[in-house]
Amino acid sequence: MAKTQMCIRVDDEIAEAARCAAVTRGISVSEYVAGLIRVDGVRLRKIEQWFVEREAAVRDCSVGM
Repeated sequence: MAKTQMCIRVDDEIAEAARCAAVTRGISVSEYVAGLIRVDGVRLRKIEQWFVEREAAVRDCSVGM
């Protein structure tokens, strides 16, 4: 898979927290940040799916009225 280099600016405390979290996990900061983004994407898709399912349930209930 192709890789794209990015440069981000964060507060010193955030940078240090990211470094510590990456070291604790035995991965690079880049891998740690990529993992956070992946997890966030999965979480957002689950939330979106929940709303789609609720909307469908409401429509199903409305049809029987």
